[in-house]
Amino acid sequence: MSMAEMFTVVIAANMVTIVFIYAVWRIKKNENDWHAIGLALFCCLIAGVASYATLLPT
Repeated sequence: MSMAEMFTVVIAANMVTIVFIYAVWRIKKNENDWHAIGLALFCCLIAGVASYATLLPT
């Protein structure tokens, strides 16, 4: 993996983490915020797909 690819992966992972933290913050403010709950679940899905993709042979 080149340095550019690693840099892109790090930026994408940080973006997903920031969005997840924002969603959790919104859920803590309002427990019935279904948009924030969906956003948090979507971030979990993206993280799961990314971790599965690392196991695939190249």
